[in-house]
Amino acid sequence: MSNYTKPYVEADERAEQLRSSFFAFMIMDIIILVVSVLIYIDIIPIAVGSMTTKIFDLSVLALLFLIFLGISVGSFIKLNNIKKDATKEINLTEEIIEYTVKNFNDPVNEETPEEEKYFLREESLKALITSEFKGLDDSYLEFVLETVYEELFPNN
Repeated sequence: MSNYTKPYVEADERAEQLRSSFFAFMIMDIIILVVSVLIYIDIIPIAVGSMTTKIFDLSVLALLFLIFLGISVGSFIKLNNIKKDATKEINLTEEIIEYTVKNFNDPVNEETPEEEKYFLREESLKALITSEFKGLDDSYLEFVLETVYEELFPNN
């Protein structure tokens, strides 16, 4: 098993991706609907003289329409849930940063080699955060560690 953690994607960014998916599939649905109507009223002649081919083509387009509509509705429902998660995530991140900035004791002293400072501080921050905020996802914890580290040590 690898010790690799997936990169964390913030809830705001996931919401934006779902919003894009929703609009893309809705646009495709509108295009399919317009093309279907144009085929049905013979403005776009798909099959000349064969009603069976026309019905088959319209059936395939109707199936695509329903699939894309399902994906659009699913994206919209997930989008509403992620918006709620984004608010919770922002509040939790702010709470973690505030707690950590108040309670962090820097383990680095003047004799600590420059190469070790980052790792010592990161270990100390991770221990502080996980002792107060239990059950954080590994990728979210890495994201918060980076954010807190930048807040505490902006020049490093």
